Amino acid sequence: MYRPQQFEVITEMMRAMEDGQITTLETQNVLNVALSFGMSALFMMALGALVRSFVIEALEEPEEKKVLPVIGAILPETSRIPMTSDFIFFNVPQAREYLLRRGFVYTLRPKMRKTGRDVAAYGSYYDHRRIGHVWVDFVKEVKDKGELRGYVADSGFRSVEDWRRAAKGSRFLFKVTLTPKLLPATSSPGIMPIQEWHTVASPIPAQRCGRFAIIKRHIKAGSELKMYDVFGYDRCIFLRDEVISVLYEGEKDPATDPKGVWMSDSPYEYYGMWQFASRAKPARVLLGGLGLGVLANLLAQRADISSITAVELSPEVIRMVRPYLSPKVRVIPGDFLRVIYNLEASGDQFGTVIADIFKTGEETVLFEDVGVAMEDCYPEAEHLFWAFQERYEAQKLYYWELGRGEKRW
Repeated sequence: MYRPQQFEVITEMMRAMEDGQITTLETQNVLNVALSFGMSALFMMALGALVRSFVIEALEEPEEKKVLPVIGAILPETSRIPMTSDFIFFNVPQAREYLLRRGFVYTLRPKMRKTGRDVAAYGSYYDHRRIGHVWVDFVKEVKDKGELRGYVADSGFRSVEDWRRAAKGSRFLFKVTLTPKLLPATSSPGIMPIQEWHTVASPIPAQRCGRFAIIKRHIKAGSELKMYDVFGYDRCIFLRDEVISVLYEGEKDPATDPKGVWMSDSPYEYYGMWQFASRAKPARVLLGGLGLGVLANLLAQRADISSITAVELSPEVIRMVRPYLSPKVRVIPGDFLRVIYNLEASGDQFGTVIADIFKTGEETVLFEDVGVAMEDCYPEAEHLFWAFQERYEAQKLYYWELGRGEKRW
């Protein structure tokens, strides 16, 4: 059997890989020590899988191609050993503290890594502390330091130079978002625990304007709401009494007449819009539908988004929500299908166009009409559709596979 101090050698090798401070020769020398351990075949296979995962995560592609064959010659390869959950490490205090304080951070990494749901931690693979669940989005490959100026304010560093010095030449830019402090890393799979609830729509008071109303719905501790797989969760559970905001059309109680509910800032809708806000391309966004202003205000929190133009058909909704919008948000009253053509004719340009509008009983027709308008006016922009995004992307993929390019609806 191996001795504890020998195992510490492997641990130090892992830590060096994470920091990008180990060479091919050093890797070979350290791994040769494993041959004298007298380890079981199972342990050697597990060690081989573990070492490979760190090499792929920590090293650039040229170094990776040199190191992996060395590992293959010493440690057996297997696909049958289940690996522990991946982590995204924040060992630089400035980035870690900013993530904990603000809930998100822009971070530079030495190579491409997986995106989507992950776990943030600091320390080493064997001796680490978890920060919490995060959502990782790839932003861009940075080729010039000037490209970082729009992101440094949300990196935890005072200057681009400080950021690049700490990143040690890393050039792949990611946005990492806590999902959020409400979600401890020990959460049960499929269930999001809500310890407290406050959103960008929470400051809007309960009120009525014409046929529309903003209602504060009280949620009792222990209540569960569906999440529909947002951030990988099936449902959420409120751990104490909370309040959510509801935009409602009509005179009845939304609890007994759900057809009048336009939207709310429930966890499902709020985090669903959070995902949309993270996918938007800078620097200007056109948004069809204002609602409670949740998506508009989430977009405004991004440093790389300079302005959001929101088109809303209902003047009553604009009157209630406009005072609580970010200064970055401009509201245009009118029909989105008409306004988008007017904006294009006047020379307005947008990196992203988002449709969050409905027409009772005609959602599919409206979706297709909006799709045509987006392609007519802003074919190069990112197109996002609330409630229809999966269908839109499936249609695009289908037509690409047929070799026909983009669908013309």
